[in-house]
Amino acid sequence: MDKVLGLNYKLKRMSLGLSQEQLCEQIHLRYGYIVVPQQISELENAKRIPSPSVINYLNHTLSLTWDDLLEDYLNHINEPRDLLDLLELLLIDRSSFSNKVMRKLVRTVKGNPTPKNLQINIRAMFYYVIWKSKYKRSKVLNLVKKLMSEIPKKSQINLLEEFYLYSNNHTSLHKYIWFTRPMFDMMIPFKVNHFTILEYYSSALFKEKRYLDIVLLSEKMQEILADSNCPEKDYLSFTYRFALSYLYLGYFSESRDRLIEILNRINDNRELKRDCHHAIAFSYFKEKKYVKAKSHWDEALSLCSDYDSKKIRILSYYCYTEILSSNGEAAENLYYQTQLCLDQLAGETEGRIDLALHMRNEALFRIKNKEYRKAIELLVSSIEILKNTPYEDEVMNSWLAVLYGLGRNAIDSSSNVIKEAELNSIMSLT
Repeated sequence: MDKVLGLNYKLKRMSLGLSQEQLCEQIHLRYGYIVVPQQISELENAKRIPSPSVINYLNHTLSLTWDDLLEDYLNHINEPRDLLDLLELLLIDRSSFSNKVMRKLVRTVKGNPTPKNLQINIRAMFYYVIWKSKYKRSKVLNLVKKLMSEIPKKSQINLLEEFYLYSNNHTSLHKYIWFTRPMFDMMIPFKVNHFTILEYYSSALFKEKRYLDIVLLSEKMQEILADSNCPEKDYLSFTYRFALSYLYLGYFSESRDRLIEILNRINDNRELKRDCHHAIAFSYFKEKKYVKAKSHWDEALSLCSDYDSKKIRILSYYCYTEILSSNGEAAENLYYQTQLCLDQLAGETEGRIDLALHMRNEALFRIKNKEYRKAIELLVSSIEILKNTPYEDEVMNSWLAVLYGLGRNAIDSSSNVIKEAELNSIMSLT
């Protein structure tokens, strides 16, 4: 190993007045990662180079960048696994040096194309596509398909699971589909386990809110499920996902058909029964069939436990339905039940959407009490949270317009509930 690389670290450490022990302590305090003085000594004296993870923590602690030292570092690592770890770190840091690492990794694997090295190469391409947003994905994905055919079927399944979980853990990336779609296309020719791919692919589509894609693929998926020995649990999971996709696209009757099929096949899964009744109620609610909706919400509530976070959304919609049905007393009772659940389950609910639906209901009670400013603030906050969800239009298209109308009517009335200047101030909130 060249002494230049180790000397750079030693000089930087000494310029900061740190001993090797103190440097290790700082890494542990900042990142919770254990590095021992022996590793620092071996690096500085050119005896042994540590892993990319240790180098990464050293760089951050000593305020060094990868580009300052990477050329020397790259010359001294030749194991595909180490190159892969280094590549991921560089891609996450958005370092332009990742291209050089990728080229060296490809050359290394090409010189020794064992199944293990081929899998490392596939992982490297996956990282490249995930983190390099402008990279030519189709070219890489086609190459991945070719490489996948050269490794055992079990390894294909393991890699697919790894890809999906990696994307799932980096939810801000929203790139689930890039690798699950090619795997779905490969399912028949490579005889990969149908259930695994269907689960990851349909789940990925659902997470990206690509409901139409799920509906378009549902017939093909149902054929695959019907022609195979699909476990009942997987079949119900897929069917429920299809049903919700139909629901969110406005195909209410088709959605109910699938939900009813699930209910007829369920034995003892109370949670899935609850969710199916809630979805059926929601479909009737969207069709303004409030009596049928309330019937299914009653069923859903009967299946909720005392500390069931899903109870909040069910109560919120039940309350909203009673408001639309002009059942004031029932609506108020459901509103207070919802508030009680929110207080009991603070931090355990599905979060912002449940809170926004409750805020919408509160706004309607504020309108009744002529508290227009507070009502509009609540509705505006609800709209912000519910953007790009199936619930957005209920607030945006109906109640905000109603509230503005009430405000304008108040100005024209003899009682002069609010002043025109105040209404203009309220309108500016939106």
